[in-house]
Amino acid sequence: MSQHTGQQLLACPRCSPDEPVVHAVVAAGAGALTVRCDACGQVHKVQPTAAPTVERPVIISQDGESTRAVVPTAPDEHVACGDEFIVDTDAAIMQVRVTAIEDTDGRRVDAATMDAVQTLWTRAVDNVGVNVTIHPPDERDRSHSATVRLPGEYTLEVGATLEVDDATVTISGIRIRDAVTDYRHRTYDHPGDAVFAKDVQRVYAVADRSDPWSVW
Repeated sequence: MSQHTGQQLLACPRCSPDEPVVHAVVAAGAGALTVRCDACGQVHKVQPTAAPTVERPVIISQDGESTRAVVPTAPDEHVACGDEFIVDTDAAIMQVRVTAIEDTDGRRVDAATMDAVQTLWTRAVDNVGVNVTIHPPDERDRSHSATVRLPGEYTLEVGATLEVDDATVTISGIRIRDAVTDYRHRTYDHPGDAVFAKDVQRVYAVADRSDPWSVW
């Protein structure tokens, strides 16, 4: 049984059965709180009061498609664009990032408490599709684009290799999503620069001519 500290206003069965008085929380366990009346010292058990919750719709975007879910949360919970949280949808449990917030007046805001939120727009970030522009080793050939799926926390590094469509490419540059504000620059092109896959707008890479699967 874990010990808890704090106070609550509760009726005391000994000295104040009709009016709430201050009680100290002695312990919590087995679905009940053990409390002690500050006025008379009576120790008794009470059922903890459930915290109020609100349910808010969440729109989740992934690969050009949208999924709708509902999240229960405390009314005073603060949410801001860029925040990440877990959503349990009918299809899967997903980690999402807030991209837009609509308040109860229909305005787009950067942050709010959940009781003032009408809808949250989010993007799935636990598994993401990263767009890659692949330049040929010979400038006479054409560049082409591909998409590779990666875990959101996967680190993409300038100068490192990446497997795309059964070919090996070397990353030459990385463009950050406009909505992501955790980076000092929007584009990275120095060897060793690293970015999480979930934060990437586009990767630029050069194909390895020696790769037997290369389209060139």
